[in-house]
Amino acid sequence: MAKEGWPFVIPALIVIVIGAIALRAGWRGGLPVLLLGVAAGAFFLYFFRDPDRNVPTDPDVVVAPADGTVLSVVSTPDGGSQIDIFLSVFNVHVNRAPVGGKVRSTEYHPGKFLVASQPDAGGLNERQDVTIESNMGVVRYAQISGILARRIVCTVHEGDSLKAGQRVGMIRFGSRMQVMMPKGVTPTAQVGDKVRAGETVIARHTQGGGA
Repeated sequence: MAKEGWPFVIPALIVIVIGAIALRAGWRGGLPVLLLGVAAGAFFLYFFRDPDRNVPTDPDVVVAPADGTVLSVVSTPDGGSQIDIFLSVFNVHVNRAPVGGKVRSTEYHPGKFLVASQPDAGGLNERQDVTIESNMGVVRYAQISGILARRIVCTVHEGDSLKAGQRVGMIRFGSRMQVMMPKGVTPTAQVGDKVRAGETVIARHTQGGGA
């Protein structure tokens, strides 16, 4: 389980204990309290799960930074490309680096909390941008909040060296991620694809990239 889940799991465990004590003491309200704690604890354990992934060793591929469904694959004005992934509340929410390299910058942008699957959410919602200098050129990814996601966790800092597939944070609870890639990196993912963070190849370096 991701460590970010403990502030949610521990209160649920406390509710379970209170419910069990109340039930044992004969208080009729003990059972609903106990069931509420069990349900909440089970949900948080599920939501904050953090499974290991088989990260590709090919240095010329871009891996999905998040579990979810590919919302869009578009070209950018500079000749590069952008892939957006939507994370439902049922997806693993631990985010992973799409490529290896050195972190050039991290930048937080406050914003709205629109439903993350809406087209405008990528530009209007709260987001955390991370820029990576990689062997492909400059690759950027963005953690974007949604209507339920009110907390972006970014665990990387300027100057950090990352490996592809490395854990880089998470978003709570339902969100969106963008990956922006330079010219010379060709998307292989298609709209509607189901992807797994750190494991699914979503693009490939085919020629000299740019900054």
